[in-house]
Amino acid sequence: MALDASVKAAMKAKLDEMAPQRDEAIAWIQAVTGEEIGEETLDEWLHSGVVLCKLLNELAPGSVKKIATSKMPFKQMENISFFLRGIRKLGVHEHDVFDTNDLFKGNDIGKVVQCVHSLGT
Repeated sequence: MALDASVKAAMKAKLDEMAPQRDEAIAWIQAVTGEEIGEETLDEWLHSGVVLCKLLNELAPGSVKKIATSKMPFKQMENISFFLRGIRKLGVHEHDVFDTNDLFKGNDIGKVVQCVHSLGT
């Protein structure tokens, strides 16, 4: 239990350090997609993969044929997987690509920020 709290604290500190990159990533996603984050946190906003799929379709039209809006976890994870597959095709380096669970389970939101930031540059 103590290790889990320690890891979570370290991840929060890392994300706090990345605030400028996080804010840039949010602004860029909003500008490209027209989707607004509102009162949600970044991980809440991106969790279902819908916004990411919309982003990908703006950058490479038709990349995601059907974006699932279901609240079912496997559909949301499928959206995230479609996004990850698509950004690899766009040339995002593998070391910048996050894992589905980094976003879906909140394992490493900093990696998600890094990935979006890499995609936008």
